[in-house]
Parts: sequence; C-alpha cells; structure tokens
Amino acid sequence: MKKFLINIDTGDPILNAKLYPIFSLLNISKGNFNVNFKNINQLTLHLENRPIDIIKSYINLKK
Repeated sequence: MKKFLINIDTGDPILNAKLYPIFSLLNISKGNFNVNFKNINQLTLHLENRPIDIIKSYINLKK
C-alpha cells in the first residue's frame, strides 16, 4: 500500500469532534486520517504491486 487517505465529514459536528482524537491517534502509525467540518468526504487508496511479487505469492501458495 503506497498511500491511504481518509478525509471525512459526517455532517454531525459532535460526531466529528468525537472522531478527531481517534483519527489523530491513527495518524501516528496507520495512514493519513482527517476529520473536517466542510462537508468534504474523500477516500484515496493507492496500491502497487510488481509482477515478480505476484509470481512469488502464487508459488508460495502451491507449497
């Protein structure tokens, strides 16, 4: 996984405020999580795989 981004607005300011500390803790180790109050929702997931990794994975399943 190259990039993982969540930018969310639930439409409820109180719920957004409750999610803010949780997302701040997740930012430390997991990815890029944001809570906004601007009615913007965004999810970005960028996955990358090389053909050699796919072949290795397939070979390891055959054991």
